[in-house]
Amino acid sequence: MELHLPGPKGQGIAVTVERFPGVNRYVLQVEAFGRAIREGAAWPVPLEFSRDTQEAVDTAFAMAEAVSI
Repeated sequence: MELHLPGPKGQGIAVTVERFPGVNRYVLQVEAFGRAIREGAAWPVPLEFSRDTQEAVDTAFAMAEAVSI
């Protein structure tokens, strides 16, 4: 994950990089969904989580449009 924010005046952009190696969250999500379908396992991600995730993505895009770099 990379976070790009304006640095102090005249110092360009501050970049923070965080890496989470060895885990593909999309694969884990698809596998959990498959278990829910095949085995009736509980779906570990409630709909509210998805809605909150979309709201966070929308907010990030809105903030990016509002910041002129």
